[in-house]
Amino acid sequence: MSQMLSARNKKRTLLAIACGAPVLFAISMAWLRDLPDWLVFTLAIMMGLTVMFSTLSLAAVSLESTDEWHREAAKFGAQWGWPMGAALFPFVLILPPAKKLIANFASSLDQGISISQEAALMIFMMGFICVVVLQAVCTMVAGLLWRLWMSRAV
Repeated sequence: MSQMLSARNKKRTLLAIACGAPVLFAISMAWLRDLPDWLVFTLAIMMGLTVMFSTLSLAAVSLESTDEWHREAAKFGAQWGWPMGAALFPFVLILPPAKKLIANFASSLDQGISISQEAALMIFMMGFICVVVLQAVCTMVAGLLWRLWMSRAV
């Protein structure tokens, strides 16, 4: 019983961290405008890593108490979910509400500059392309390392 409560508390804590970090970063945006760029980028990277590690830990804690059917469902979702999301993302950028939201967000980050909707979308799309390419490269490297490790002489 105490292990079940402990796992539930771990899940709640990890979920709070995963959701709280971006919210705190967004709330502190006005304060971050006055800081040097290198510090803002460092804080953004730390926030991103916090979210990634807490969600990965949450997934690991959640998988401890599941059977093979649920684990296969998680594997399938992980294997096909991000490629489908990456493939659908450019179509989301076609939608006028998404365009407006991105342009408004880009303009709100720095009140002193005026950025066109097209420029904001291109910058957003280029960043997304970089993320997808990096994910693909890391997936290939991880697969290669796994194969090398598993085929070593024991």
